[in-house]
Amino acid sequence: MIGNKIYSFDKLDSTNEYIKKHLSKINNGDIIFAQKQTKGRGRHGNVWISPVGNLYFSFYLDKEMHRSQLFHYLMMSSIATINTLKKININAKIKYPNDIIIDKKKIAGILLESKGYKKIEYLIIGIGINVNQTEFKELEYNAISIKNIVNETINPKEILDFFIKSYNELENKQDIYKAYLENLDIYKKNIKYKDEIYKIYKIEQDGTLYIKNDKNTKLIDYNEVSFSDMYGK
Repeated sequence: MIGNKIYSFDKLDSTNEYIKKHLSKINNGDIIFAQKQTKGRGRHGNVWISPVGNLYFSFYLDKEMHRSQLFHYLMMSSIATINTLKKININAKIKYPNDIIIDKKKIAGILLESKGYKKIEYLIIGIGINVNQTEFKELEYNAISIKNIVNETINPKEILDFFIKSYNELENKQDIYKAYLENLDIYKKNIKYKDEIYKIYKIEQDGTLYIKNDKNTKLIDYNEVSFSDMYGK
C-alpha cells in the first residue's frame, strides 16, 4: 500500500532526490509531492520540465527484492497511471518501457531508482503527469497535458488521489502483466539494435525483449535500446 502519509512541498529540486536525502525519515509507501521541481529528471538523465500546475511525486518502497523484480513495479506504476487517466475519460497507451503517451505525445513519465545491484535494498518510483500545462515550447509536438485534452483546469492532488487508489487496487501479478501488454503498442514494430533492424515479438515479465529478424533472435534488456525512432522523436 502507498499513500498512508503524503509530504507536500511548494518546490523541490526533485521528489526522488528528496527521498534519497531523507531515508531515515521516510517509511514504506510514503509519498513526496511537489508543486514544482527545479531539477526534475527522466530516464537516461533527461530533463523533465516541471512548472507549477502539473503533478510531480515519488513514493518509497522499503523492501528487498531481486533486480529482475523491478520491472513488475514499473508495470504497476504504468497501469495505475493508465487507469488514473481513464477515470477522467482519457485513453492512453504505454510507450515501452516507462512513458505514457496519447497519439505519440507524452503525457506522463515514470522513473525508477534503486539501491543495490542484483539484490535491491529499496526502490524509489518517481512519476510526472502533465496536468495543466498547455504550452511546451520546443516539445510542442512531443508532449500533451490533461488540460489540452479536456479543456479544464484540474487540481493535481485530485489526480494523485486517483493514482493512489488505482495503484493500491493492483494485486495479481499475472493480471498486471496482462494489462501492461494490452496497453502497449510496439508488437511487430521495427526497432534498430546494433545497426540491424529487428521486430519485437515478446516481452517477458522482467522486461526482457525478444527481438528477431531473418538472421537472428535476440534477448535484450529494456535499457539497451532507444525507442525514439519508433515514436518519431
